Amino acid sequence: MQIVWKGSVYDHSGYSRAAREYLLALHSKGIDVKLDLINNGYQLNLPPGQSNLFRQLIEKPNVYGNQVYILHQTPDSWKRMPGLTIGFTYWETSKIPDHWISKCNEMDAVFVSSEHNVQVMRQAGLKVPVFKIRPCLSPETLHSFSSQVPYYIHQLPQFRFLSIFTWIERKGYDLLLKAYFEEFSSKEDVVLIIKTGAHNNQKIEELIAAESRKYKDPGRYYIDLSIRNEFEMEGLYNHCNAFVLPSRGEGIGYPMLEAGKRSLPVIATAWGGHLDFLNEENSYLIPYHFVPVKPQSHYHGYRSDQLWAEASVEHLKQRMRNIFVKNKEAADRGNKLKIFIDQTFTYDQAAMDLSFALNQLTGGRFQDGTNKINSYHENEFRVMEKIHQLFRCESSEYINGLFKELLMREPKPLELDHYRNLLFSGVSKISIIGAILQSDECGQHFNQPLNTLNRYNRTIIEVFRTFNEYDDTVFVKCLYRELLFREPDEGGMYGFINILRHGGSRISVIESILTSPECVALFTK
Repeated sequence: MQIVWKGSVYDHSGYSRAAREYLLALHSKGIDVKLDLINNGYQLNLPPGQSNLFRQLIEKPNVYGNQVYILHQTPDSWKRMPGLTIGFTYWETSKIPDHWISKCNEMDAVFVSSEHNVQVMRQAGLKVPVFKIRPCLSPETLHSFSSQVPYYIHQLPQFRFLSIFTWIERKGYDLLLKAYFEEFSSKEDVVLIIKTGAHNNQKIEELIAAESRKYKDPGRYYIDLSIRNEFEMEGLYNHCNAFVLPSRGEGIGYPMLEAGKRSLPVIATAWGGHLDFLNEENSYLIPYHFVPVKPQSHYHGYRSDQLWAEASVEHLKQRMRNIFVKNKEAADRGNKLKIFIDQTFTYDQAAMDLSFALNQLTGGRFQDGTNKINSYHENEFRVMEKIHQLFRCESSEYINGLFKELLMREPKPLELDHYRNLLFSGVSKISIIGAILQSDECGQHFNQPLNTLNRYNRTIIEVFRTFNEYDDTVFVKCLYRELLFREPDEGGMYGFINILRHGGSRISVIESILTSPECVALFTK
């Protein structure tokens, strides 16, 4: 089954940025994908390997009669194709435009990239399925960035706030300028770098200069209006100290995702699609209140019956000052964010999301793609490694570890005594794992919605919960790969699927595989 991806890849839009990463992810997993290019007249300077690959994907022959079409553009342009047709879009306010509803219902399904967008789409009352396909970033870094740092960087103060956005009201540039000019002065060793652009760049410079003149001694700033290639953008991220964007609404927020991958502490409004990866532990979120959306000249879909988030300027000032003063705390949050992004927004997992959705829509006919996708990035800390370490612990430490990994809490004194006594009486460690897995409390954790996973270091039960999103076949495959390091044999697959189809619980399947002689032999070596 061939995916035909209709979208742009050569411009600076968020759609192009996302499309490049999704195409690279699908190709890297061996999935047959063809690019049906939307040519906007732009030719962004991409790394040679990417340019060559996209050209190959454009020239790839069609596999007529066995294609899935993904229309990665605004719904205004969606038109049904001969095969399965899916619309892939983003939205930034509390309500999608009314005219989108009929366009969405003409599709076989709608793809979005954040929990925020899933909820907005479902609240619109769509009649078609809505699937979340997480954003992803390349695991590789552009090592030559140091030789392509924008020329102005080393002439600026040592502490650099970076903000990257298109010059539109939704991005909250007015809030950013007010907060920065009020909070910082030119006497401080700090600068705000504004990487932006619009049709009239001279107007941007005039507006920022006019805003700065309202203050007696405003902080220093630099406006970067140049078109930067991927290597220069890498250099820009890596030579700044923090990223800030008080946006009124985001479908994803790719610049924030990219900043986080480079360990930059991120300041952002506490509402929008970026909350899939930003939280109070790994970033600096700004309180907000809702305000009606004003009509916007760049797109007709914004209406006053929609709401978006107005970030608090006072809290924005506090968070910028806090990062400037408390560098170690900010660095710790930036490192937490990087770890979470590296573990969660990978090519493997984005491709798995897409494969799962297509299997649901085709009745499992996309299984060939699923077989090629590993459930985890190869560098991620695996369940079996955790259990292997726990098995080498003494009784109290072992029980404490199991409670944290399976129940996400510490045992109460009576619980600790109970399980410790069982161990002393000769009950095996593996039996205690099985008992805790089968408890009602563990089942409740396992069945929680996936969107509650917002921590960068997943426990064992949280790992299992990620598999709970998939259908029975993919669920069993994920368990075999994670626990036995192999694909399921025919008999094992048939047996477990039969158990599930006759009312058996998924937790019981996990317990059965985890306590099997084959699995026990692996983590007791």
